[in-house]
Amino acid sequence: MSPRWLALGLSVVLLPPFAGAQDPLKPFRYSGSAFAHGTVGACAHGVAFGGVGGGVEGLVWKGLSLGAAGSANTFVRGPNIYLLTGQVGYHFVDRNRPRGSDPFVSFGMGFGTSLHGRSSGSANLGGGLNYWVSNHVGIRMEGRVIGITSDGIGVLQLGVAFR
Repeated sequence: MSPRWLALGLSVVLLPPFAGAQDPLKPFRYSGSAFAHGTVGACAHGVAFGGVGGGVEGLVWKGLSLGAAGSANTFVRGPNIYLLTGQVGYHFVDRNRPRGSDPFVSFGMGFGTSLHGRSSGSANLGGGLNYWVSNHVGIRMEGRVIGITSDGIGVLQLGVAFR
């Protein structure tokens, strides 16, 4: 047997325990995620918009989460709006299960601004579902209602989450 085949055989046997991102001796524990999404929706006046956004969240106690999210949104007519919020949520999840569904609800407060120099406080309420297709990658679906001054926005978001 040539040394090349011996080295290949040993690497196939010895490397897998060290190649994974998760320590094989330590049990899986979900402690937070980062996400990116596309956004579609409409304001209370019926003007449609689309955008992109993302955020991070960490589970701080059982299913309770704290995080931040932001988005850039372009209306069909009117100014673009940029939102930045702090989020408090709850995930109805077994934190030791690496795959499957992870429904959540959340509430946030922050501010919205446009390039026209107008900005104001905002508040939002929503919920959704992370569906973890592997230990580290999931599909994120979310619906949210956002209030900015005297206007309201309905939002649907679809994206990807990483943990």
